[in-house]
Parts: sequence; C-alpha cells; structure tokens
Amino acid sequence: MTVRRHTGVLDRSTERAPRLVMLFAVLTAFCVAAAALVIVFIMRQADVSQAEQAAVGRARLAAQAVLRPELRPDDLSDRVGGARRLELDRLFAQRVLVQDLVRAELHDAAGKSTYTTNGTAPATKAATSALRDALAGTVVSVLTRGVNGSPLLSTYVPLTTESGDVAGIVRLDQDYRAIESSARQYSLLVAGVFVFLLAVLFLVFVPVLAHVTSRVRDHLRELEYNATHDELTGLPNRLAFRAAAAELVASSRAGALAIIDIDGFTDIAETLGERGGDTILREAAVRLRYELDDVALLTRLGDDEFGVLLSDTGAQGVDELAEHVERALSTPVLVDDVRVALTATIGAALIEHGADFELLLRRASSALSLAKRPGQPSTRVCGPEVDLRDVSSLAMAAELRDALRNGDLLVHFQPQSDLTTRRIRGVEALLRWEHPRDGLLTANRFINYVERSGLSRMARQLVLERSIAQWREWHGHGIDLELSINLSSVDMLDVSLPEDVETLLH
Repeated sequence: MTVRRHTGVLDRSTERAPRLVMLFAVLTAFCVAAAALVIVFIMRQADVSQAEQAAVGRARLAAQAVLRPELRPDDLSDRVGGARRLELDRLFAQRVLVQDLVRAELHDAAGKSTYTTNGTAPATKAATSALRDALAGTVVSVLTRGVNGSPLLSTYVPLTTESGDVAGIVRLDQDYRAIESSARQYSLLVAGVFVFLLAVLFLVFVPVLAHVTSRVRDHLRELEYNATHDELTGLPNRLAFRAAAAELVASSRAGALAIIDIDGFTDIAETLGERGGDTILREAAVRLRYELDDVALLTRLGDDEFGVLLSDTGAQGVDELAEHVERALSTPVLVDDVRVALTATIGAALIEHGADFELLLRRASSALSLAKRPGQPSTRVCGPEVDLRDVSSLAMAAELRDALRNGDLLVHFQPQSDLTTRRIRGVEALLRWEHPRDGLLTANRFINYVERSGLSRMARQLVLERSIAQWREWHGHGIDLELSINLSSVDMLDVSLPEDVETLLH
C-alpha cells in the first residue's frame, strides 16, 4: 500500500480574512447615512413647520393689512351679493389671491359664511374647530381639503373692532403642495451636502481602512503561523499535529500516528554544542520534509522528536515510512567540517475511531520505547493492547523507585555445586523484591520495568554493593566462593560498569 499524505486541517486554507475593520467602516457609513437621513427628516419637518408659519404670516398680513381697510361692516354681517360681490371679487383677485393663495372666505361673528371666492369649502371637524377658536380671537391654521381634494393650509384670521370684539373671520386657503415644495427644495440641498460629505469621507478613509485591513490580515496570518509552526524547523508544531490527528480520527479513516526520534541526539548536541544540535535538527527536518512531503504530514513535537501522520494505511504504511526515513538520513550531515551520521527510531500507533490524540501519542511513545531496546527492530507499532500495560508500567516504576530508596529490593544467593567433587564452589546473586502487596517477587516479574524506567544502573549498583559486601564477609571467615552476578545487555553497554566494579573491589 502506498502511504498517502493526510490532507486535513493544515492542508486547508487557515486564512480567516479579518473583515472587522471593513465591517466597522461599512457599519459606520451605514450609521452616518442613517443619522443623515434622520437629520434630513427632522430638518425637513422643521422646514415644513417654518414654511407653514411663514404662510400663516402671509395670510395674516393679507387679512389685516390688505383686506381689513377695504371691508365694510356689512361684508361681515350679511351675505354679500350683487355689485358688492363683484367689487370683492376684483379685490381678492388683484391683491389677495396671488402666489399660493387659492381661495378666500368671509365669516360673520357667528361663524356663518358671508362671502367666498370660489365655492363653499367642505365642512370638516378640523375646520369647524379652527373657526370656533378664531371666533375666540386667535389666529388658527389647519390642514384641510379643497373641493377637488387637494391639500390646503387654511388660516383663520379674526378681524376685531376698536373695542376688541371679533367682528368677523377671514379664511385664506393656500396650496399646501407649494409650501411643501419650498421646504423640500431646502431639504434636498441639505441632503445633497450630507451625501457629498459622506462621499468625501468614503473616498478618503476607504483606502486607509483597506491598508489597515491588509496589515491586520498579515499580522493575523503571522500570529497563526507562529502558533502552529515550530520556530527552528518551520514545520507544523504539536498544536497543528493535534488538530490534524483529531480530524483524521473523526473521519473514521484508517491511519497511523508515528514518532521519529533521532538516535543519540543528546550526545551529538553535547559534543557539537547548541548551535551544532540546531543545525542537525534543521537539516533532518529539511530532508524528512523533502522525503515525506507527498506521503505524510510531518511535524516537530519537540527536542529530537518529529511527529508523522499517515492516512489510509496501517502497519504496512509504517514500514514504508521507515524506508523513507532511512533514505532521508542516509547521507551524513556536515557540521563544522564534522560528518555526523544520523539514524532514527520510529514508534507508531494505529489510529482507531474514538481514540484521542493523547492516547495515540502515548501508544506511539510506548512503541518508541520498545523499539529503542537493545536487539529490537528500529520501528515498532503498538495498538490498544499497550494501554493497560503502560498504566501498570507507570505504577510499577514508581513503586520500584520507592523500593530502591527503602531497601525493599533484596539480594539472594543461590549455591552453585561442582558435580565432580559434590562441593559448593560458588554462589549466584539473584535480585528479589519484597513487594508490600504481592509478596516476594523474582527478577523476571519486574526486571523489564527496571530497564524501561531508567533504573538499571541504580539496581545494578545495589546488587554489586550487597554481593561484594557479602563475598568479603565470607572471605573474612575463610569461605572461598566464586561470585556470579547477572548483568543485562543494558549494563554491558554502560561504560561506567568497569569503574563501578573496580571501586567496590578496592
């Protein structure tokens, strides 16, 4: 099976365009436009009100300054007819009904109509109320309708005698559409000014906002990149690895999560220094990325460990991954004229539906630990069966540390006989554990945990000290016996072993 690259979270565009600035600009423009409309509406209402007041003023002036001197007392008491009506028709036509004044009517002191220029106006509740208020001596204006239904502003002007009594009423009707038109022209002028100012603001600030938006977008991209990528190698980091693994698990597709560990990196870094170690990691990242770019998602988990996510594959895909890694690291890395050969160990966990990232990572770490044991293959795959063992390993490791500190690990000596002489010629030192719960445990019950927990040297030192001390005691009593001590492969690879033995013997 060919290992295919996971195309998950990191393969999608992670850009989320920061539209907040432009959205703010649009909302601001909308609010300003709405405010402008409200202001224009309020100003229009004010203009209409002002135009109405001006119209009332004109009607009042026409009634008191033009008509009052020309009217006779009987014009306001009896129905006007005959020659007098013709005179009033000429008077109103020439001096009163000009511009927007379209109709006039006279009322006596009782409110009855005595004269009208062009027919009787329809009686309305508003007109009746206005007439009554005018008879009380107040100038009143009210919106009414003409004979043809057109809107009119009717102004009732009381005409008083020298004694202050109301002698009659002059009603002057003005075309309300003309009043609104004059107010509308001014409102349109104000609205035009607002629109012009908004256009200027838009043309001035939109380029600025576009520039700010671009800067914010670039900054967010940089922040997002830094949050999901390793600074040293430029590879996706643990956070991105977690997101991609979660998506792969949720998709119910087969796959594997692997950890690549550079062998002996600690010694390399101590020898070459921090700068040399960084050079090794960067070069390893470049080679692995080049080799795995089309087959897997490569990330850096930290220190000398790289994470790999494989999709649509199983254990065979991990074997193919090992071939890619071996090929990537086959050429030594040159650091300050020093050729450094690199090898790697791989631990992998097969992905199953419902498994979380930490569980998969723990399984891969367990597989990596197993692969690093002497004599084991450099690539190891673990499944769900390692979970319980890992938990028990942690508990056992903690108990072993306490046992070493508390002296609960014992050394028993098993006699070794010479079959020829039938005499005891020596003893074999055997490590035992007086477990507080499980009783006396033989070494095969816990020695693996000792090696996996990094306690090998501590346990070996305990066996050497107690065995040699007992051998000295026997030798002091004239008992000459050979002493055999079991050493693991890990102990045999420890360069400090000869020095430890020599120190105890002398």
